[in-house]
Order: sequence, then structure tokens, then C-alpha cells
Amino acid sequence: MHRARSGFVKSRTTQTNHIRGLLSEFGIVLRQGIVHGAKRLPDIIKDAEDGLPVVFRELLLRLRSYLLEINRQIEALEN
Repeated sequence: MHRARSGFVKSRTTQTNHIRGLLSEFGIVLRQGIVHGAKRLPDIIKDAEDGLPVVFRELLLRLRSYLLEINRQIEALEN
């Protein structure tokens, strides 16, 4: 169980850094850490005036969905 959880934590970190990297290409900088990205990402996706292409917003929705699933898996292994 511990190794499985550790793998999910590593995947979550990788996914978060991936999202941060993609956003930085559009000039949107997120602070490091899971919490900062999780807080700002919904607002970034909703902000239609930030110049992000629609297809990129859709990609962010998918990446966020995957990140939330990883979080659910971590929580399930903690209980």
C-alpha cells in the first residue's frame, strides 16, 4: 500500500509540474506546490479574458480532472 501511495504522490507531483510548465508558456506563473496550483487552476480555466485558446482550456480541464483522480486515489489509500 505504501509503495502504491508513493507512486500516486509522485504522479501527482509530475502532473502538477506539467500543468505549471504548460501555463508558463502562456505567461501564467503558478507558485510551486500542489496547493497553489489546485487553488488557482479553476479560476484560470474560467477566465475567458486571459487570452488562452479554447483548445488549451479544454486540455487544462482534462489535466485537472486527472489530477483530481490522482488525489482521490491517494486519499483512498490513506483511509
